[in-house]
Amino acid sequence: MFKVLALLVISVSSSEMSNVEEHLGPKNRKLKDMSCHYDPEDKQVPRTSGGPRHVKFEETKEEGYFSKPVLKKIMYLNQDYDKHRNQKMQAALYATVRHTEVGNESTIEVERIPAFIGTDVTKNKKNQAKLRLLSTGNFDVNAGSDPKIDAIYLTHTSVLEKIAAEAKNTSDDFKNVYFVLEDDVSFGNKEVKDWANQVMCQISKLPADWDIYKFGAWGESLARREAGTTCGHAFSYNQHSCQLKMLQGDDQWEWMGNMGFAIRARGAANMLKYLKGKQVMDVDGAMLPTSWQMRNAPNYYHSKSNLVWHKSPVNGRSGFIERDQTMTSDKTNLLKAGQPKRLKKGQMEVWYVNLDSSTQRKQCVEDQLKKQFIEPHRFAAVKYPTTCEGGKNCFKKEFADCMEGGINWAAVSHHGTVSAGAGSVQKGVIANWCSHKRILDHLAKDNVTKDEKYYVILEDDIILSPKFRLGLENFIASYPKEWKYIQVDPFGAEGRQIGFYNGKVTEPGRKGEKLPGDNYGMHCLVVKQSEIATIQNYFSTHEVIPIDWIAKDIPGMITWAGNVVQNPEGHNGFEFQKPSFCGDGIFKSNIAGFKEEKKHKKKTA
Repeated sequence: MFKVLALLVISVSSSEMSNVEEHLGPKNRKLKDMSCHYDPEDKQVPRTSGGPRHVKFEETKEEGYFSKPVLKKIMYLNQDYDKHRNQKMQAALYATVRHTEVGNESTIEVERIPAFIGTDVTKNKKNQAKLRLLSTGNFDVNAGSDPKIDAIYLTHTSVLEKIAAEAKNTSDDFKNVYFVLEDDVSFGNKEVKDWANQVMCQISKLPADWDIYKFGAWGESLARREAGTTCGHAFSYNQHSCQLKMLQGDDQWEWMGNMGFAIRARGAANMLKYLKGKQVMDVDGAMLPTSWQMRNAPNYYHSKSNLVWHKSPVNGRSGFIERDQTMTSDKTNLLKAGQPKRLKKGQMEVWYVNLDSSTQRKQCVEDQLKKQFIEPHRFAAVKYPTTCEGGKNCFKKEFADCMEGGINWAAVSHHGTVSAGAGSVQKGVIANWCSHKRILDHLAKDNVTKDEKYYVILEDDIILSPKFRLGLENFIASYPKEWKYIQVDPFGAEGRQIGFYNGKVTEPGRKGEKLPGDNYGMHCLVVKQSEIATIQNYFSTHEVIPIDWIAKDIPGMITWAGNVVQNPEGHNGFEFQKPSFCGDGIFKSNIAGFKEEKKHKKKTA
């Protein structure tokens, strides 16, 4: 069942905190003492974090810059209908403020904030406009997004706005701390007697310019970091805390979940500034600082161990996995038979082929991949040359390696784009063949890994399903039969079915077969690292043909209709909505030489 997020904001008093044990997991197990202790010598904390958000020296001279943190207020988010959770949270939080070392009822406020629900977004234009203001500005409720995810994003950003409004340009901006919690968390166990005290103690040891300190992540993320005892691929700042600096690719999965975090007024403002560069998406992921979205990234820290826990019957699963349960039908529900299988970090590497002039497509495909926490790798596509030294046979002179097997002129004159002349189609098909040949040459130079590696090669006009990553990883990891290459979601008549794994698995027809299948579209091709040399040799020696014709020609090729990626020129199954942040130029096939920028300018003139 979809979990609703709730936020709490707690402020901490300057009174000394007692020493308590920090727990590393919800189970009762003996651990070495990892509890936080206040420094009796009252040493000054470091002046700055060293980035990603850099502080000017003048700012460090502001009054109160090195102030000790004080717990100010607890705000928790709760849907109006969920009175049971509201009662539980009130009881737990009032018990916290009565018994914590960092304050009491007179110094720590507790406030319930009504959480938004899906219909608050789909039926309220003001909230839609607010979402545009709190993101890149491209949010479109009709673009196929999940209203639940939109509502959670709106809830969190609204609370951040409320906290940011508390900034007074006084020493209180550096002193007052707020805790943000979901309304389905549990507090403490035998190893954590005073969770609020532990959070504040750990914060007191951070550099003075910290923006956010998260202390509650999903169980799956903890497992990726050895049950929360290490910082994974992030930086270990001290015994208790990790610094998240420009996370790479799959590293983000070590920090999913927003069960609990602490923030100050200026930190909330900095986080809102960062989110202005993000699309509306799963908010826990959007808030993480990533290597491909460095602009305005906050100084983000995380506790090595959880100090609050998620009260979910499937505790330990990723929030993204749990949310996917609500987004799929029974037929396509990847969790019906258990948790989806995942590949190891770095096992799946995603590339896309893109012309230098196709900037709309570059932006569209990269934003789609980033929303699913996939690091995009771009390969510059080959453009058929119109001029060269000597003035004749330009392609042969510059790209001779792509046509060593000759050119099937009849074949390259056929393509789905029929509005252009035969010459333009031929040039586009040949250039597309050469682009794929050269990316295979490039990948063949990659160092061989211990575990099998899977290269996903995308064309740049694709539209991705929200379950693209989860579905494709699950299929690659669980499909039991032998394969070398996968043509994902081709369209046209289907070939001979050989299985069903969250979508039909077919084998492209061989010559003379009664039902060979069409297998149109090579917009998503998966290649095993161990089979790169074979397909590379095929492209180097075979005559040039339309790229999707290879499906029937290469042994070991299977097709999978997982309905996770679509080519705008054609598709089987229901149609995906074009993301609101993608321009209309992506629908113009440039295989025949269309220039998306000119088409776009003509349309808007």
